[in-house]
Amino acid sequence: MASYTDKIPTFNPYVAQLPVEAMVKVGMQKQQQYDEGLQKIQTTIDNVAGMDLAKDVHKKYLQSKLNQLGNDLTWLAAGDFSNFQLVNSVNGMTNQITKDEIVQNAVSDTAAYRKQLLYRDQLKKEGKTSPNREFDFNRDSGKWLNNDDLKDRFNATYVEHTDVNKKVLEVIDKLHPGGSTKDIVNAINKDGSINYGAIADSMHRQGVKEVSEEQIKVAVNSMLDAKDRDELASQGRYNYQSYTPDDLTEAATFSYNNTKREYAQKLTALQQQLLTTSDIGQQEEINKSIEFYTDQLGDAKKNIPSSLDSTLAATLENIVSNPDGARASLYTQNYLSQIANGFKYREVTDEVLANPIAEYRLKVENFHLEQIKESNEQAYRRENLKREDIKIGQEERKIKIAEDAAKPGAGNKPTFKGSGDATIDNINSLQNQNEYLGGLSSQNESIVASLTNEASSATVKANPKDILKNIQLYRDGKYKGPLDVDTKAKFDAYIQNSNTIANQTELRNIKEEEAYRELTGDKQGSLNNSLNKQLSKRGNINVKTKDGVQHNFTPREVYDFLRKEKLEIGGGQATWTRVNIDPALLTPREKILYNAFAKRYGVATYADEKSTGNKSLDAYISGMQATVSKNSTIHNNVTKKVAEKMAPYTGGFGTDQASVRFKDGTDKGNFISDLVNVADADLKMKTGDAKYKPADIISILEKKSAEDVEFGVKRQGDKYYINVIDKKNSKEDRLIPVSEDFVRNNPSLGDNYTNKNLDLSTDFLRNAGTTNVFKDYKHARYHTGLIGGILPDGNRTVTIPVAADLNLKSGDVYATFRLKTKTGELNLQYPYPVELSDFQNNYLPSLTNDKVIKLFKTQYPNIENLIQK
Repeated sequence: MASYTDKIPTFNPYVAQLPVEAMVKVGMQKQQQYDEGLQKIQTTIDNVAGMDLAKDVHKKYLQSKLNQLGNDLTWLAAGDFSNFQLVNSVNGMTNQITKDEIVQNAVSDTAAYRKQLLYRDQLKKEGKTSPNREFDFNRDSGKWLNNDDLKDRFNATYVEHTDVNKKVLEVIDKLHPGGSTKDIVNAINKDGSINYGAIADSMHRQGVKEVSEEQIKVAVNSMLDAKDRDELASQGRYNYQSYTPDDLTEAATFSYNNTKREYAQKLTALQQQLLTTSDIGQQEEINKSIEFYTDQLGDAKKNIPSSLDSTLAATLENIVSNPDGARASLYTQNYLSQIANGFKYREVTDEVLANPIAEYRLKVENFHLEQIKESNEQAYRRENLKREDIKIGQEERKIKIAEDAAKPGAGNKPTFKGSGDATIDNINSLQNQNEYLGGLSSQNESIVASLTNEASSATVKANPKDILKNIQLYRDGKYKGPLDVDTKAKFDAYIQNSNTIANQTELRNIKEEEAYRELTGDKQGSLNNSLNKQLSKRGNINVKTKDGVQHNFTPREVYDFLRKEKLEIGGGQATWTRVNIDPALLTPREKILYNAFAKRYGVATYADEKSTGNKSLDAYISGMQATVSKNSTIHNNVTKKVAEKMAPYTGGFGTDQASVRFKDGTDKGNFISDLVNVADADLKMKTGDAKYKPADIISILEKKSAEDVEFGVKRQGDKYYINVIDKKNSKEDRLIPVSEDFVRNNPSLGDNYTNKNLDLSTDFLRNAGTTNVFKDYKHARYHTGLIGGILPDGNRTVTIPVAADLNLKSGDVYATFRLKTKTGELNLQYPYPVELSDFQNNYLPSLTNDKVIKLFKTQYPNIENLIQK
């Protein structure tokens, strides 16, 4: 065993067999390489997964590739990612996705799509976009976005808006009007034709200055380049997007038929005019116009094809093969026609001069008259007793002349001629009559307001509805309260205005239906039925007035209102547009819409959108305007036809004008002062508008001398204007609205300048054969309030609900009485013709209840049992 004597062994220090510190460093380096390799793989996969793709179908395709990659890499879950060869191998598999043709195209197309969106946003900021270009891009890009074909490529382009209107206005502004003059020494017949068998007392020097429709079309067509036509095509695709192929076919055919008929009429008129024109310059202009219409219509004898036929054939073919192309073509045609119609003008002048032929004849006649005068004087001397009688007659005539001379404008005999384009005289007359009827409607509003105010007190406000009830009671002969002369006159005026408006409106509706059927060949349809069908799916809108009252409007009411809008275009480097409506054309209910849409009007903007400030109203109006645009052609043609049919009733409302002739410079200076006073009053009352600026009128009249300006009177039905004509600067010509009293009482004008052809009831009776187209009690010309008299106790002699109308038969006027009974209305024709003045001034006021019953008993023996009491 061991003992202390044993020798203790000595051991050397322990030396590790493995390099631990080196191994730690190696391990840490390995871990770092592992993390970097893993991060590199993850980054590559993230870059691929995060590629910008716009289409869902491409996103799904990319995800499927990534899923497949994930499945392929499951064996690498425990791989050594510190091995760069392994990392590069994985990244290589991932990069195969980016080399996939579908993925590459998807990324490229998405980038192109984003670029177009940025370009669109930039154009918006610069004001170079438009709804039609927005529509084109959204449609084309939408086709790509919604197409599930992985290989479908993006090819949409956002196109900058081209201002076609600006170029068109510049072209039209540079057009030189053609003109001609001719002297007419012969008398003029009532129908406007020349009576070559008679020499007129004065010679008419007639001149015409015009820019024609064909002149505008040729000029504009020649100036439109590819960009302009592409813009019009885009607008066509946008505006006619809701048109089906059937709608396009109908619109194209209708436009073709109307245009061909109109062009044929113009060509015939030009050919006839050429035969009677000796002026070489005018012949050249006429020949250019004939050439234009011949090219449009074609001439088989001369082997000239019809441009209209070719255009229609191409359009109909496009409708089948390329509807968008047809929309573009149809819109471009309509645009050019509207521009040509809108900017054409024709100025007619008629200067009255001394007739040299008549002067010669007058000298000869004066010689014979002197001989006759001498013979008469000898006879007069022989008959001395008759001399005193002649003196008395002469004195009476002097008195009459003096009385006439004392009247304002005495001796003025103006010659009124049609103003503007003679081809639209009927439309102007119809429009002027509409404004006149609108004035009657406004008068009725004023009457009700006045009666309401009179019936109110300091503490109690009368209700306008009660006033209307009283008017109806008076109409029916049942009004029991006291009725002073002024109130009765207002009641009568209200009822007469209402009946006039209703009868004229109904007559126009009848003529409109006739016109629609003639133009379309639809023997049963009507424009109203067609429109109501198109508008049936649109809802009503509600508008609140300042008094808090809600007003509900039907789609047809909104449609009729929007048709009265007019688009104005102007500007310099950039074109502005402005929407306006003439308030004079609006009905009382339409004025409520006008106030609700007020922000939409009168503001010139460089954007196509016109906002009311209410998004829901803007959306409703935008949808409605598509219907307005669709029906504009048929509406315009129906309106022309209606204007022709209504001409016998609206002739007195034509637009005409006459020059003002002054006795001397003082007379003219006084007239200028009168106009300055009118403009000054308008300025103070703020009654001017965009076209009539009183301040400008005052400035012009005060700066100009009397020799620098001429004046004319323009009449539009019951409306009167003074035309201020600047001899040195025609651009400063202005129209000053004046009242009929101003015209009648002004010393330089007088009663001869007023319109005496505005008796609608007389025209209606003469042309429609009746004063009441409804043939009912409600719309009768003579209501119960005009029949019978007033007893001393204030009661009426006629309280039975009876009314009367006039009818024209074989040149005689007959009266028809209409009686309301328990079972309905009874009509009775007075057995003898009546004399109008005696009938309304003597016979009607003499009637009593007993006389009315006796009259009706001749045909209705049991009348007493039927009368409503």
